[in-house]
Amino acid sequence: MVSQDYQPLYAQIGRHVRSLILNGALVDGDAIPSEPSLMETFQTTRGTVRQAIGELVNEGLVRRVQGKGTFVQFRPMTHSLWNFGGFSDTMKGRSGTPVSRVVAHEILDLGGVPTLHLVRLRGVRIADVESIYSLDTSRLSLEMFPGLDDVDFENASLYDTLRSRYGVHPRRTELTLSTLAPDAGVRAILGEAEDGPALVSLRGAAFDENDREIEQIEIVYSSTVEFNISTTMPAELRASSR
Repeated sequence: MVSQDYQPLYAQIGRHVRSLILNGALVDGDAIPSEPSLMETFQTTRGTVRQAIGELVNEGLVRRVQGKGTFVQFRPMTHSLWNFGGFSDTMKGRSGTPVSRVVAHEILDLGGVPTLHLVRLRGVRIADVESIYSLDTSRLSLEMFPGLDDVDFENASLYDTLRSRYGVHPRRTELTLSTLAPDAGVRAILGEAEDGPALVSLRGAAFDENDREIEQIEIVYSSTVEFNISTTMPAELRASSR
């Protein structure tokens, strides 16, 4: 591979392997291309390849296994439906930098109540590669949260703002999980093919510690997102099934 890229070769190699991982060509547990293969592809030395792999190890995308090779240790974004939280809360402790891009930020009149209508693209950036996971729509009463429309939500967490500015602590959600075939505009925003599969959507509301409804929610997820669903059998059914 003869490159006109002016980045150092080790950075080009890292970007190449990183893209394979974040685009889904390599998944968790897969071996990345071998050192000799990368040396041949990029016409470089083993030391340069090892420097690139070392960067990926430091980013938490791959792990070295003595005598076996280097393997992907990156999994797509997952949501646990038994422990649903805000995006920034969910991303804490994960690799990469959370990305929040405001698509719409306006005030609507809903039944005489001024309401913040906020639409954001949510994702993660690892090095120079950005992956978008969802399109989130939130509606919150400005009577309950005066001044919320002045917040820059590209740089601020909604739930952190509710906690710190208003003393409101989101505690639970009631959400309906469904599939939908979004229009071409939504598919384009999420990077989905026009003829791709139906996408997963969550719709419902969030409630605070006093069981007040504080937010109307609609989230459309990218097809790269996985869901973990946990259920518990009621005690009386557990007893009767023994």
